[in-house]
Amino acid sequence: MWSADTLSLLITIIDAATGDLVVGTTTIGADAGNNLGHAGDAPTSTQLTGTPTLSGDFGLFVAASAGGGSGCDKECEEPTLGVNSDGRRLVENGFTYNGKPIDVERFFTSYPLIKVNVGMQNTAVFKIYDNYGPDNIRHFDLAFGLASGQIMGTSNAMIQWDKSFDGIETVTLVDPHNVLDNVRVETSEGKCRTDSSTDDCLIVTVYHKFRAPLESGIVATNVWDQNRNAWQNYYNHGVNVEGESLNPPNEYVGIYKGNLIHLIEIGKNIAVDGQGNNWTFDKVWKKDYILNEKIDDGISAQGYDRNHVAFSSYKYGQELLAQQILDELCAKCGIESFNEINDIEFYQFPETIYKLNDPMVQKMLEHENEKAMKTLQKMFDEMYNHDYKRIEPFQSD
Repeated sequence: MWSADTLSLLITIIDAATGDLVVGTTTIGADAGNNLGHAGDAPTSTQLTGTPTLSGDFGLFVAASAGGGSGCDKECEEPTLGVNSDGRRLVENGFTYNGKPIDVERFFTSYPLIKVNVGMQNTAVFKIYDNYGPDNIRHFDLAFGLASGQIMGTSNAMIQWDKSFDGIETVTLVDPHNVLDNVRVETSEGKCRTDSSTDDCLIVTVYHKFRAPLESGIVATNVWDQNRNAWQNYYNHGVNVEGESLNPPNEYVGIYKGNLIHLIEIGKNIAVDGQGNNWTFDKVWKKDYILNEKIDDGISAQGYDRNHVAFSSYKYGQELLAQQILDELCAKCGIESFNEINDIEFYQFPETIYKLNDPMVQKMLEHENEKAMKTLQKMFDEMYNHDYKRIEPFQSD
């Protein structure tokens, strides 16, 4: 609004997103090239023609605009292992596993499958850039064993690194199945790119072993800075852990039909109890169904039928008896193949003779062919040489 002396214009800026008053006001002198008129004149919509300059503390308004209305306070850029939100690469070889580096993309990075064995020492190296410097990074997660479609929080093999405001670093494991072993995390600072002499990255080196294989291989990372600006990355195909588990089998204790049951896991979702019964895990442990055994009611006057409990044993005994009799009658039958037995003669079919190939038959065919041609020629001559009587047209008087 114009001031009372009509010599200056007071401008107040309001954040359009929230309606809040933005800190900072400024004034524009009457000689700034405007044509708004003097106080008391009728309001007009004449536009400013000069180039007035706004001054004042508008920091809060600028920060809110840069954050897209997210409410972050001035610093809204998240750390990155590769590129920033504009797609500009800030870090080269942001992820290296067992000496195999790769440039990290914005969200999903196609990483060749790496196979490791249980008990093998592994090394993962990460380079993390933050616009406020390496010391501004406060948290880092490294998760293994994710399947397609799973989010990072579902991992059962996760290594977490934290740094407090006073510089104390701590490492925490999310490992309910005791998959990780010999975990050690070291941090340092280094160059983010070979062509950069100013930008430094936080280098996080994670030493670790696996005590058991993992069902899936996708790897994920999560990092945030002092202002909790965070970003996650996923790497597929990731790391495939193979080999026999070094952990003892899992044991479970429960109540089944009023009795205490002790289960020992012998495979994925398979366990056995103290009586040798198998159990299968499907949300809960369930005892496998066992068919009732048939009752042996003895042999009948007709012998064993196919439904008798002893039929299989009886059948096998008959096979052995038949083999013994065959060996006595023909000792070579069970050793040599049927075609190699010398005292057996095979019936030989005579060579096939075709009648049309017989010379006598061929001569008869030629003779009959000549007779047919002569007869046909005679009939043809008689047809065209016959003297037919000419019939004149009927004449009327």
